[in-house]
Amino acid sequence: MTSSRKSGSAGNWLFPAVVLAFLALYTAFWLYSRRVFLLHGLELVAGIGFAFLILRLRDATWLREPRWKKLAHTLGIWSYPLYLLHQPVIGLTDLLFKPGAVLAGSPVLISGPVFIATPLIVCWLLGAPLERRLLSWRKSWLNASTTPKSPL
Repeated sequence: MTSSRKSGSAGNWLFPAVVLAFLALYTAFWLYSRRVFLLHGLELVAGIGFAFLILRLRDATWLREPRWKKLAHTLGIWSYPLYLLHQPVIGLTDLLFKPGAVLAGSPVLISGPVFIATPLIVCWLLGAPLERRLLSWRKSWLNASTTPKSPL
């Protein structure tokens, strides 16, 4: 890894080249398939931003400070529950906006924040605590003795 960072080596240009090729193919697929513009536009921006962060932060020593480790830990705890829960929660939230429901006919200025905030709140109240509990149980299970105990 260290030798790939030397000037003129393949490591300096290979990753950006792969990222650009991926984005070019992805954009071509997007234009061909006529998919939703906003969703794919956001994915392209996020992909470019993520590639930029990988390139710029690969040698950042300040990321090893305790406050950044704590932030990374918190985001890690939130990521999987949010991934699993966002679509069912959005589906249930959608019931509030159906004809005859409480928020039926609400403008986008109300429904948009509701659809964004609801999965985050559910993850904060339900998903993250369950994830912490599951990970602590997994850690204790992995640290447990692997030798079978005698029934006597």
